[in-house]
Amino acid sequence: MHNLLANPSFSSFFLQSMELLILSKLKWDLTAITAYDFLDHILERLRGPLLSDRAQVDSLRRHTEHLVSLCATETAFLSGPAPTPPSLVASAALASAIQQDWESQPPEAGGMADIFERLGKLARIEMVRILSTVQAH
Repeated sequence: MHNLLANPSFSSFFLQSMELLILSKLKWDLTAITAYDFLDHILERLRGPLLSDRAQVDSLRRHTEHLVSLCATETAFLSGPAPTPPSLVASAALASAIQQDWESQPPEAGGMADIFERLGKLARIEMVRILSTVQAH
C-alpha cells in the first residue's frame, strides 16, 4: 500500500475509478436535477417584448442564480417530508428577481402579471404556489 501512495503517476482512468468509488460509497447522486437545470430553459422561453434586452436577461439570470444558490443553503428548501422541487425553486427565484429588478423600473401596466402567468405555464406550477414560495422565504 505504501508504494501505491508514494507513486505520483496514477493514470486518469485509475483516478476516475477511485473518484466514482468514493462517490458511490458516500451515496452522492451527481445526476440529480437542480434548479440551475431549469433556469436557462425558463429564461429562453420567457423572452419576448418585456424581456428582449440581452443585458436585462443576463442581469436577471445572475440575480436569479444568486437567489438559487442562497436557496441551496437553506434547509427549508432541502429537508422535510417534501423538499421543494427544483422547478419551483428556479421559478420562485426568477419571480423574486423579476420583482426586485422591476421595483425601480416597473414595466408597462400588466407586464409583470403577463410574465408571471407565462412563468407559471412554463414551469407547470400554479403562480399562487410560486408566489407563496417567494413570500414564505
